[in-house]
Amino acid sequence: MRLSTDTKRRESINSSNGGKKFSDEVVAVASSQKMMITVDKIFTSSIKLSGSAILGFVKALCLVSWDEINSSETAEHPRMYCLQRLVEISYYNMNRIRVEWSQLWAILGAHFNQVACHKNSQVSLFALDKLRQLAMKFLELDELPNFKFQRDFLRPFEYVLGNAKDPKTKDMALTCMHQMIQGKSSAIKSGWKTLFGAFTKAASDKNEQVVSLAFDLTKLIFRSHFESMIINAAFTDYTTSLVTFCKNNRFEKISVSLQSVELLKQTISQIFALLRESSSKILEIPIELHMGSSTSSANLPANSLISSVVNSEESRFRFIFPVLFGFYEVTMKCDLEVRARGLRYLFDILKAHARDFSRDSWEVIAKGVIFPIFDDLKLSRQEHGKIDEREDLTVWLSTTLIQALRLLVELFSAEFDTLKEAVGVEGLLSILTACMTQENETLARIGSTCLHQFIDSNLEKFDDQLWDKICKTFVNLFAITTPTLLFFDYRAQIPDVPTGVVAPPESNHAEILEVPDNQIESMNAQNDLDRDLGSESMARHMSSVTSLVQNTNALVFVNGVVDLTGRPKPEQSDFQGIILKCVLHLLVLETLHEILTSRVVTFGLPTLNDKNAKIGGGQSMDDRIYHAISSKHLLILVGCFERSYRFAEAFNEDTELRLTLFRMGFMRHLPNLLKQECASAAAYISTLFKMVADENGDRSIHRDKITSLLTPLCCHILTHFNTMEAGIKNRNVNSWKPVVILIINSVADLPDGLIQIYLRELYEEIASVLLQPILDVDVRTALHAFVIRVGVSASILRGSTGEKEVLPHFSENDDS
Repeated sequence: MRLSTDTKRRESINSSNGGKKFSDEVVAVASSQKMMITVDKIFTSSIKLSGSAILGFVKALCLVSWDEINSSETAEHPRMYCLQRLVEISYYNMNRIRVEWSQLWAILGAHFNQVACHKNSQVSLFALDKLRQLAMKFLELDELPNFKFQRDFLRPFEYVLGNAKDPKTKDMALTCMHQMIQGKSSAIKSGWKTLFGAFTKAASDKNEQVVSLAFDLTKLIFRSHFESMIINAAFTDYTTSLVTFCKNNRFEKISVSLQSVELLKQTISQIFALLRESSSKILEIPIELHMGSSTSSANLPANSLISSVVNSEESRFRFIFPVLFGFYEVTMKCDLEVRARGLRYLFDILKAHARDFSRDSWEVIAKGVIFPIFDDLKLSRQEHGKIDEREDLTVWLSTTLIQALRLLVELFSAEFDTLKEAVGVEGLLSILTACMTQENETLARIGSTCLHQFIDSNLEKFDDQLWDKICKTFVNLFAITTPTLLFFDYRAQIPDVPTGVVAPPESNHAEILEVPDNQIESMNAQNDLDRDLGSESMARHMSSVTSLVQNTNALVFVNGVVDLTGRPKPEQSDFQGIILKCVLHLLVLETLHEILTSRVVTFGLPTLNDKNAKIGGGQSMDDRIYHAISSKHLLILVGCFERSYRFAEAFNEDTELRLTLFRMGFMRHLPNLLKQECASAAAYISTLFKMVADENGDRSIHRDKITSLLTPLCCHILTHFNTMEAGIKNRNVNSWKPVVILIINSVADLPDGLIQIYLRELYEEIASVLLQPILDVDVRTALHAFVIRVGVSASILRGSTGEKEVLPHFSENDDS
């Protein structure tokens, strides 16, 4: 047997020398027992070398080892004699003081990294096996508290999983780690961090077997060594590893991403179970040790604030926040199904444990986890491109972001008192404002619905300060979405604008506010060359609440007419942004009107238990929101309607301005804001009439002020309607008809003490409506009710107190 070994060694020496034959005498001497013992003494005596001497010796031996391996890499059996000797030197010197050992392993570890990733699989597998044996031996030594040598000597396994090309090598590395976990788990301390670092590298691998094996090891640690891993400050690395598994969507068969998000959810339950155990030691871990300086913990936001939280009062938070932040990363960067689950689990956890967190903890959660989900709302389209590593951003906005918005509103509604004190509602209102000013129509409408739901669900909990914030939000929304660029000094900038030009026909679809919702994106698609410039303009005017309000060029009215002096002309690149602003302005107007009239709040469907609910968003008889708002705040809100109405009226009356926009190519037809003018007038008038007739609260105090606002406006609208011509302007008549009917019915519904005041101002104009050449049944019905009501008020007729009184019918032949 000894002869056979010597023969193989001789052949290996000859082959490694390029086929050159050594003399038999030289080979015999080199292979002799005496020589072998002498050589062994060189390596065993390395423990006697000084610190600097051993470093020099090992560095030289590593160079020889690398040359030896490269010179024989194509041989059937590559030479790894020096590599084996390096392993032995590690055995002999592992009891050196930690400072010397750290310097020694810095050299050895770099060499093992190099060799373990060698392209020859025999070399890499041999190196990994020796590393495993060495690691097993090292794990038998106790690790001193301030020297994390386990983390260092296990790092080559992490390096291999991140840099090796051969899947077999990675599989071998994971197998070695599996054996260490099974055989030496009780001895692993700082090594847990390196193990999870290795799993994180494997989690993003392209080989299914590597990913599956790494995830199985992660599950094994979770089930069997969870507390040990936490005690040794590897929890953040563990969550980072799970999040990386969630991002790997290459293998539908094993579904690692879905399993990982489920495991992340189970982690919270396990953490709280450990925290409840009196024998658990995880709360005894110093915060400095837990936060550490690992790569994964460095990625957590607001680390200083987290430290202040756990140092002050809530040590458990340091274990909860990494999981919450993990769910945030899953929500932002994973596939649709995975991120939907992660988002739902995130808010489920926040709801279940809302009262377990202190105010400071909630501040960290809001700033580090919740609000960043909605950061995309404040980015322009060009900035979106920088972060869009997932699927199309439009899909993300239309699915995940909408779900997040609904869950956020539900969280605030469920834990309003807690979140109001800890976080405040400003952040939520800012997010809802950003949603409602998006060029994504679906998202804007969902933001509108969520704002309505938030107000409706927490109505009883609002105080004056909160109503101030709600009113400020709507004032900002109206200001942001008002298309002030429509007004410009066209005479100064375009002096050749002719006067007295006959306007082109106003198509039934010409109003810029009546662009169908589903055509907005198609309009962008048809104008690809202009769309990006329009988006830049949108970003300038709609990227964030602050910049929008500051950039809004407010109109100045002089004697009821807009002062156009010095107002700049809109560029063609602004046209798409102006149109979208008009659409969004109508949405904001509709939202506020629905809130004040308390229509049914659902996500697209009426509630089953509400008898007053109507398909299509019919009005409910519930006026809870209206009665909960003070007159002071109501007047602020209806002021938004009034400004919207004045803006639209001023634009519609300036025919030359509209003609100039038409000639500039703004639209194919003469633009107008008829729909906005009518809708804002109707909302304004209906709310004021409701306040006038209201005897509750402080409404009566403001009755004279409201009357001074109502009567001139109603008289103006009725006069305007009565002077309209049928035919060409028939569309205007049809648009204003519902507003006129609203005025007539509202006056007829006033109590006796008030109706006389309004009859003195409005009776003649209401009666003049009868002179319209064509009156449909709705107008006739309203006028009939009005006449009856006036008769009752003047004591000509008896008012009905129970069932409706049937009035006698007079024929033309009857005497009066």
